[in-house]
Amino acid sequence: MKLRANNVPIPAQPQAAFNLVEVALALALVSFALTAIFGVLPAGVNVQRDNRAEVIINYDARYWMEAIRSGQMPLSFDADGSVKEWQAVSHSALTNHVYWVRVERPAPNGTTTTFRYANQSDWPESVIGWLSFPDKLEDATPLEDGVKKFAKVRSLTGRMGDAASGVDAGFYYILETSIASAASSSSSPYIGTNLYHLRLVFRWPIIQDAAGNETAGTGYKTFVTQVSGTLFGGYRNNNPARKVGEDWIRQTPAPVTGDTNRLYYFRPTMFGTFK
Repeated sequence: MKLRANNVPIPAQPQAAFNLVEVALALALVSFALTAIFGVLPAGVNVQRDNRAEVIINYDARYWMEAIRSGQMPLSFDADGSVKEWQAVSHSALTNHVYWVRVERPAPNGTTTTFRYANQSDWPESVIGWLSFPDKLEDATPLEDGVKKFAKVRSLTGRMGDAASGVDAGFYYILETSIASAASSSSSPYIGTNLYHLRLVFRWPIIQDAAGNETAGTGYKTFVTQVSGTLFGGYRNNNPARKVGEDWIRQTPAPVTGDTNRLYYFRPTMFGTFK
């Protein structure tokens, strides 16, 4: 401390400080920055959620394409090399991931008959059989055009916790399949007989109303591929006296109201003759 000649202390120089206007201005700037950050944060979370959903859908789409494409494979052969028995390829992963399948078939009177299936015996193989229904049943009497197939699925991929059986926090979607012969888009009868267009439509998330009805949200993605081989439609032969090779019966479907057990499978190793 400095002293004057008469020992009177000299007061220290005053220190500079923020005044009230400057403090208010600083708080305003900080508030503006925080508002901008919090405004962008939900958008970032939504982008992350949408990216995760699309990654899951991309992986699941590959699985479904291969599952439907594989259909039935030869189980045994005759001495001449022809197939004696066919067996649906097992997809055990579908047991705890597909909750229901719905097949909508147009009736001759213009109405639509809906078949809804829940988990039952041979569920994984049956799921593929129902989702492989062609859009047009040319062997039906009368012809049925506009068959639609849907399934409620919990994602087959994703976080381990989401994929665990019985977990309701997983990612769910509605899968719609469309299968049409390439005959209308090809001049070759051989291609028209042995080539099909397969389209998979994924919709998410699943929204449930108060009545328990389930609808899909705005998420939407489509995958298109082609499948070669024949598309076999028939019934399981549950007769205990059936002979070897009679595990499947091919026949004209019964009336739509009673035709509940018919299944379709691609046979990628079998090719048909010209139509």
